[in-house]
Amino acid sequence: LMYSCLRSYRDILSLERSRKGLERILECSTQLQQKTYLKDFARGILEQISAVIAQDEDAFYAKNDGVAAFDNTGELKVIAGTGEFTECENRNAAEIIPKEFTDIINGKEIGFRSQMTQSGFVCVNRTNERHMGLLFLRDLKTRNELESSLLHMFCRNALTAFENISLRTLLEESQREIVYMLGDAVEHRSKETGLHLKRVAEIAYLLAQKLNLPKDEADAIREAAPLHDVGKISIPDEILNKPAKLNPQEWEIMKTHSQVGFDMLKTSDKPLLKMGAEIARDHHERWDGTGYPAGLAGKDISISGRIAAIADVFDALCSRRIYKAAWDMKSVEEYFQLQRGLHFDPSLVDILFENLDEFIDIQSRYKDPIA
Repeated sequence: LMYSCLRSYRDILSLERSRKGLERILECSTQLQQKTYLKDFARGILEQISAVIAQDEDAFYAKNDGVAAFDNTGELKVIAGTGEFTECENRNAAEIIPKEFTDIINGKEIGFRSQMTQSGFVCVNRTNERHMGLLFLRDLKTRNELESSLLHMFCRNALTAFENISLRTLLEESQREIVYMLGDAVEHRSKETGLHLKRVAEIAYLLAQKLNLPKDEADAIREAAPLHDVGKISIPDEILNKPAKLNPQEWEIMKTHSQVGFDMLKTSDKPLLKMGAEIARDHHERWDGTGYPAGLAGKDISISGRIAAIADVFDALCSRRIYKAAWDMKSVEEYFQLQRGLHFDPSLVDILFENLDEFIDIQSRYKDPIA
């Protein structure tokens, strides 16, 4: 009877430890799901592993020196590191991880694999020949089979999520790159420099930040701003690159680029292109209602359009164009002061003046190459 009771008590404790371990996995997984950026997620995995295994010091030992890496180009790059590996981001993971793990890293087997030695713990999840996620924690040890099972369960799920976020990040980066390439093609056709796009994007982003827009909205404006003049692809070269002032007929043709840009992008259901369509349509509207294409006024103009209007004009005035030299900053300030409440949203002009040094710094950091 005594032995039976002791065994029952032992089993109850084992079940309780399993329950707590699973609770920790769910809790840590919930915290990780709140991280949307690849580096934050990777670092979160490393930081949460010690919480997943056990809270007792004698049950688990790790110095929290870890590496999370991802391979999608044929090279296993460190995405995030903790402890002594904090400064190793973007390095080749094979240079950092002990050589005894070479076989598991270089293996071609599809799926999840792990290995624990005296040097630490490594696990990899390979979904195909070009995609693999990896976690390495130095000096990690588990005390029993339960803790090992919890570790493997958590790492398998974490690496699967890591893979999904990595692929989503690659897709978003590809979208941003395509946006810049498309905008750059238009800029080169109009004999402007592609750095105009970068400056407009950064100026628009800074305005959005200073206006305290939500981070997601500010990021979207920054990423979509290079599409503001995409409609110029429809404008004939003799008008687009005319060094003299446009005549009334030519000006009417030039003004169509806002609507053309909107029409090009409006059918997309992708947030980045939808924001691009909004900016392309509204960045030539004026606060007093005399702009184009729709003659909108005040806050009827989208905030992204109002921001892009200031970013585009500020950079245009500060930069040399085919039809003019760059203005000095005093003249730029005078122009914006005169157009406050006419062309531009007065609150945004105030933000521009209050933080002028930061906007000038953007101009300095992304200077056009000397021809």
